[in-house]
Amino acid sequence: MKLSVAIPTYNSSNYLLDCLKSLKKIKHIDEIVINDDCSSEDEYSKILQIKENFSKNTNKNILLSRNDRNLGGFKNKYIAISKCKNKFVYQIDSDNIAGLNTNEILNVNAKTFDSEVFYLPSKVYVFKKNPLVSSFRKKYRVLLTNSNKVLTKKLVLDAITNDKNLFIDVKNSWVFNLGNFIVDKKMFLQKMKLPFESNDLPLAADPLAMCYFWLNDGSKIGLIKNFYHFHRLRSDSYWHSAGNDAKISVEFFESKLKELNND
Repeated sequence: MKLSVAIPTYNSSNYLLDCLKSLKKIKHIDEIVINDDCSSEDEYSKILQIKENFSKNTNKNILLSRNDRNLGGFKNKYIAISKCKNKFVYQIDSDNIAGLNTNEILNVNAKTFDSEVFYLPSKVYVFKKNPLVSSFRKKYRVLLTNSNKVLTKKLVLDAITNDKNLFIDVKNSWVFNLGNFIVDKKMFLQKMKLPFESNDLPLAADPLAMCYFWLNDGSKIGLIKNFYHFHRLRSDSYWHSAGNDAKISVEFFESKLKELNND
């Protein structure tokens, strides 16, 4: 099975090449779609140059497009995924790096991917010597689960209602706001269509919003054993630049998770 990769960018040219290099030897990937959320002209020129240079040294199809205005992380990811050709898409943020074992993970799991499951990593490695690593309790490896784990709407609602933690090193809401997922393109576009078209929802915490809409529609979240990426914490990220909007979004979707209809 071949996968596409969707990479959203926004003023992140300093990190994009490292992300692309980490994908180069993953045999299951034959397409990389980069969608830029109206970065500055200088930034976009750098991203374009990185794309052109990288394309010369890989047989993967590299596509780059740009929004004519800034739409935010949720909508930019939606657009990037919509432009992918393959059934399943790996969405990775441009400032992160794919795990060294991603090829092996796909060898084991790709043939059994379920269109109804939103796949997340089971652990994350944080870049060392990062002043923001305190967010992860000074742990460079953050373990979510040491086995395959499937989360249903019922399980998540029970955990939130009864204050049960579903993961090893971090709280439930942290995992739901992690992003960097594998998903069925058609199913994702279908389930995220209404929020994508909305101008009223607080979508700054886009991974959390996506998990909510996925679960609320009756589908499942799956964590894949040993699937990971290197997660970069940076003060100039979209998340940090969103400021109070990010806080409002987290509070909104955490409250929405408590209202999941248990059917």
